[in-house]
Amino acid sequence: IKLKKKKKHYSYLCATYVYIYKVGVMSFSTSKQMYSNTRCLKLALRATICIIFLLTLIILVIFTRNNARNTALRMSRQPAPQGSVILFWNGFFQDKRWTLPADTFHAQCPRANCIFTNQHDFLPSIVDYAAIVFHTARKFTLFYGTPPQRAPNQTYVFAQLESPTHTWHNFQAESNFYNLTLSYRLDSDVVWSYNVVRTIATRQIIAPALDPIWPAVEVAWTQNDADLLLLIEGKRKMVAWFASNFKVASRRERLVKALQTHVQVDVYGKCGTLRCERFNSSCDELLDKDYKFYLSFENSLCKDYVTEKFFNALQRHIVPVVYGGANYTRFAPPHSYIDAQDFKNASSLAEYLNYLSEHPYQYAKYFWWRRYYRVEANDGGLHMLPYCELCERIHSKPTVRRTQVYEDINAFWTDKVCTKKARIDF
Repeated sequence: IKLKKKKKHYSYLCATYVYIYKVGVMSFSTSKQMYSNTRCLKLALRATICIIFLLTLIILVIFTRNNARNTALRMSRQPAPQGSVILFWNGFFQDKRWTLPADTFHAQCPRANCIFTNQHDFLPSIVDYAAIVFHTARKFTLFYGTPPQRAPNQTYVFAQLESPTHTWHNFQAESNFYNLTLSYRLDSDVVWSYNVVRTIATRQIIAPALDPIWPAVEVAWTQNDADLLLLIEGKRKMVAWFASNFKVASRRERLVKALQTHVQVDVYGKCGTLRCERFNSSCDELLDKDYKFYLSFENSLCKDYVTEKFFNALQRHIVPVVYGGANYTRFAPPHSYIDAQDFKNASSLAEYLNYLSEHPYQYAKYFWWRRYYRVEANDGGLHMLPYCELCERIHSKPTVRRTQVYEDINAFWTDKVCTKKARIDF
């Protein structure tokens, strides 16, 4: 019995030793694994830091080399002096090139040569540009506010083709900022019009102008021109209007509705039920062959605000009916259009359109000017754009800043230039 108890005691003791040994081994293994995991984590972290450092170093080296190479390239490719480089500070809406064929364009103008660019780093410093052109129809973006520096002889140019009604820009902080204006306004320093009217014989630009000289109206040829009279005879529809914006400041949509109570007006686009894709040649043919009148109604009644709606119609075989705030005698030959504002109300305007429709020889007289003048768009080459005139203005005195400064550009652009009240009642 004593021997059995003794063996049992040794058994328990051995089992205890075995248990302690296993726990010790497990503890040691766990500690070793934790130590291994921690070490791997540290190694991975160090490797990641090294990789980031190397990548940063590589990027800095590449950037420095490219910057040096670009600077050298810019300095080597400048055929004109710095005084003739003009920078477009921001885009003309979505067009960063401002209708020019390249980001940097070397303009060979009749009396001066200039480089126009939208690349801010074309010259070493922003103060090296002779002039900077700002598109002011919209607010400047966060990244392109105003230049941080300005040279004493640097010209800042205000550029605008939108009416004041559709100008969303804060001019309050830009007093004594601009030296030149570039816009459709005829009192701008450089006039930027959608189109021009030239004489066929001499190619002289007659309009737009503050005081154009028009010769006497010669309508005799229209009364016996077989092709013209045949074209007029084929027109079976009265009035067409293409529009995508319905409710605008000029309230043109109300005038159209008033006309529709007296005369047939077919409305194409988002404002009507008919469709004709923009820039589709079939739409031009539609106006030439089917319709007698086209409504060139502007969205704003503002001084000198005449858009492509009017000039596009003049280029077709159709008579434009205009509605705007401009003096149209400054933009097109007399008796080439019908001004809605010359009539008392929509009823009298419709009555006159019906009269012309019923008297084709009277209607034909509105095409008299086609033998003497031609309407040309501003996409006909650089000589058609205002850039050469701007170049000449800047290039004439490259080291002397203009004494002219617009103290209040907001007053110039917005004060007493637009109206909401039309002369015609509707």
